[in-house]
Amino acid sequence: MKYAYIDDNLRAHIKSLRMVTAVLAILLVSSVALQFYSNRTHRLSLPPALNYGATISTGSIHPWEVFNFAGYIWQYMNRCQSDCSSELATRQQQMIAFITPSFAAWLARDRQTRAAELSDRTRYVLPIGGSWNSNLVTRSDNGHWHVVLDVLLVETLRGVEVKRAPLRYILQVVEMRADPEFNPWGLYLDAMPIPPQRIGTES
Repeated sequence: MKYAYIDDNLRAHIKSLRMVTAVLAILLVSSVALQFYSNRTHRLSLPPALNYGATISTGSIHPWEVFNFAGYIWQYMNRCQSDCSSELATRQQQMIAFITPSFAAWLARDRQTRAAELSDRTRYVLPIGGSWNSNLVTRSDNGHWHVVLDVLLVETLRGVEVKRAPLRYILQVVEMRADPEFNPWGLYLDAMPIPPQRIGTES
């Protein structure tokens, strides 16, 4: 009888250990799942003016973010320090993760067309027109925007300034799924629907 009780106790102990093991396994799986979820990147788009507070939701894109993206990429791509005929291609290639293939092809054709004009020129653009306002970005449909960029374009040729022109660029921006390591915005410059317009007189 004594051995029978021992067997029953062992079986009960093994059963309790199995239950503890199952509970620990469930807790481990839950912890891993929670850790994975907490490490996910959540997009927060904050408007520049929060005078009376704001309701912020994850995953949405504020027009100011689209404007900031277009301005930064366009300014970077239009900077060359010695010879625009070669440097523009390099700059645009560096930003290829932020340009749609069709727009990249258009930019390449534009460079080829104006290769003689761009030779030995330097260029930079500076934003003008004051602070951000909502009229600068128009949403055409879901995931597509038109952005107005007013800039001062300055070019020199062999050390002599040959152009100082206030221009208005209209750029189309699209939202597409992207690898956040290469394109954290998930936005792309897609087209220039109309040629740039002069908004002042050249000095």
